[in-house]
Amino acid sequence: MTSGCLRASLQAYEETRLISKLGFLAGILGTPGALLESFSILCHHAGMSEHTPLEQAQENLAEAVRQYEKAKGDHARGDISQARLAQLEELKDIAATDLQRVLREQ
Repeated sequence: MTSGCLRASLQAYEETRLISKLGFLAGILGTPGALLESFSILCHHAGMSEHTPLEQAQENLAEAVRQYEKAKGDHARGDISQARLAQLEELKDIAATDLQRVLREQ
């Protein structure tokens, strides 16, 4: 396997792990599908995006931060539960971790 193929395989594996983590979180928090639906931008598979891995990770984090900030206001107004706010915070943290991983790999 060439180093490019190996790198692409490792990236696909890491992205699959991220998607699995998101699905797992949705399941254990009692809202199957809702979490992933809100963050579909985080669920790109390798090759489906025209962005570089760094650009995608940066966009994912920006979207996660945007949704978390919106959720804080929604929570303050009583529109969403504390559990939902915690879900969005967890996804923001996952997106930040993924960006750090991409930066390390470059």
